[in-house]
Amino acid sequence: MLASMAERRHGTPAPPTESEVVSERWDGEDLSGREFRRVAFLDVDLTDATATGATFEECTFRDTDLNAVAFTDSAFVNCTFVKSSLFGARFTGCKLTGSMFDRCRFGALEVTGGDWSFTGLPGADLRGSDLSAVDPVANPLRNAVVDLDQAVVLVRSLGLEVGVDLEG
Repeated sequence: MLASMAERRHGTPAPPTESEVVSERWDGEDLSGREFRRVAFLDVDLTDATATGATFEECTFRDTDLNAVAFTDSAFVNCTFVKSSLFGARFTGCKLTGSMFDRCRFGALEVTGGDWSFTGLPGADLRGSDLSAVDPVANPLRNAVVDLDQAVVLVRSLGLEVGVDLEG
C-alpha cells in the first residue's frame, strides 16, 4: 500500500504496509507487549507513550510524533520513519535493526544499549550524542555531522589509534 521515500541499502524499497492508523491520538498510551506488522502510522500522536516488549515489524511512521516516548526492550525491525519527531524519545535495550529514518527530528534523543545494526540515519545531526556503542562498519554514518570527540570515538571503534605524528 504505502511505501517510503527513504533510500535503503542497494535501493531496496521500504516494505509495503497492509493497514493504516491515521490521525489518531495515542499520547500517553501503554503499548507494552503489543505487536504491529506492516502498519502505516500516519500523523499519529504517540507523545509520552510507553512500552516494554512491544514489536513493530516493517511499519512506517510518517509525520508521527514520538516525542518523549519511552520504549524498553522493544523492537522496530525494518521500520521506516519519515518526517517524524523524536524529541526527548528514550530507547532502552531496543532493537531497530534495518530501520530507516528520513527527514526526522531527533532533539535530545536518548539511546541506551540495544541493536541499531543496519539502521539508516541519512543527514542526521549527531553532534553531542554518545557514539561509543556505534559500529561504523555495520552502521554507515555517511553525511552525518559529528564533533571532534565523537570523531575520536568512531576512529577508535575501528581499531585505530588517534595521535599526532611529531617526527614529521
